[in-house]
Amino acid sequence: MTALRALTLACLAAGLSLACDNAGESLSHGVGAINVINAGAFFDRDGSGTFNAPDTLFAGVKVNLVPPGGTIPVATGVTDAGGLVDFTGISVGRYTVVVDTTGLGGDSLVATGAIPSEVTITAQGGAQSIAASFGFAISSIRTIRGLPGGTRVLVKAGVLAGRTTFSDTTAYVSDTSGTIRLTNATGVVSAPGDSVRISGTVGSRRGQPVINNAQIFAYFLINPGDPPPPAVSASTHIAATADGGLLDAALVAVTGATIIDTSTVGNDFVIRVDDGSGPLDVVFDPNLGPPAPPAPLGGTLSGNGVLVPATGSTWQLKVRADADVTIN
Repeated sequence: MTALRALTLACLAAGLSLACDNAGESLSHGVGAINVINAGAFFDRDGSGTFNAPDTLFAGVKVNLVPPGGTIPVATGVTDAGGLVDFTGISVGRYTVVVDTTGLGGDSLVATGAIPSEVTITAQGGAQSIAASFGFAISSIRTIRGLPGGTRVLVKAGVLAGRTTFSDTTAYVSDTSGTIRLTNATGVVSAPGDSVRISGTVGSRRGQPVINNAQIFAYFLINPGDPPPPAVSASTHIAATADGGLLDAALVAVTGATIIDTSTVGNDFVIRVDDGSGPLDVVFDPNLGPPAPPAPLGGTLSGNGVLVPATGSTWQLKVRADADVTIN
């Protein structure tokens, strides 16, 4: 491996820091210097824009050097099995780095950037390094909810319930466009209010869109004690129907609902409540256990949780923590 190729990998590992711009330009100078441009490509799996775990080097990527304002490349190369390609003997001038996105496969995989996006070869010669990243385009939750099953997606979102909150490996997230449930969730352990990136595949559970096999990556984690995202106030009927599905996976609060029944369903403890608009099942996951003291029939319940579809037309309110519910 040449010193410059090693330097390119080092720049990738360092997260494409600005210190790598024009990296290696002092490796050769003067008369007879060989002008070299070395490019590396990687698959940015977590959408961070930097090369880190779990990212991988990307082979078979076509990289073009194009004069500013031009369309015809002066040089073209394809990254090797190590994700690297060399350009040597490049003429003096300024070049735009253009990554060919054809042949990247299906889904929503796109070129997400090149650092630097332009390179300049001077009469003094020298060498430069380029790093190009590929990944899935960031999508809004509203967009994801309308995509066909099997589509690979990447989203930035706030956490409503983290993947360790419940016993079924689900998590719940929101952005400004909507809310969605994550299934088979893995990755960082996060708390309500954290901002995360999620990659996964669009799926469906009980008639509602989900992000399946969701991998959660840290984006920004809140300090302990910061408040969680606010809940949407709703009647028990609106909660039980998720307002026609519009509130699927949302964080919802009910107030002063009368306790009309309690039961154990599987490993869940369920309290049925009604504020006069219609019944709603409030579910306590095994990770949480039944409330203490026990819920009295005729008593009242106020609190919040995330809405989980029970059937194609009914939802349950799933409690995240004891502190989220008050029973009198």
